[in-house]
Amino acid sequence: MYEEDYDEEDIWENFMCLDCGVNTSHTEEYYMLTGEVWKEAVPDLVGMLCINCVELRLGRQLWPEDFIDSPINNFHSRLSARVLSRFCGIPDEEAEELLVILQNNKKGATEIVKRLHNQNLKGPNKP
Repeated sequence: MYEEDYDEEDIWENFMCLDCGVNTSHTEEYYMLTGEVWKEAVPDLVGMLCINCVELRLGRQLWPEDFIDSPINNFHSRLSARVLSRFCGIPDEEAEELLVILQNNKKGATEIVKRLHNQNLKGPNKP
């Protein structure tokens, strides 16, 4: 296929939240959850959900153990603060501060986030 064969609108349609219609690529809320959690939120397994909508469907906040070990979840300096908060198990305000740090320290980002993620898998910030 050639570049002109792709319809840009069709490509972005794949990133639209099933419930609210926000483009999850533009909001940097592109992530992967465990199959069990995703199936609970999206029984037919097809589509995208922003963090807010997946949490509304689940009736709870996402936590580090809800995410799988995937390269998609490792683009830490490009994630929204909300995804980073859930992935690391830290409050939203801390995630916003961490995002600034990660954007200025891309080399150390993976190690910092991995440490927080592992530390909070069943960690102190979970209700």
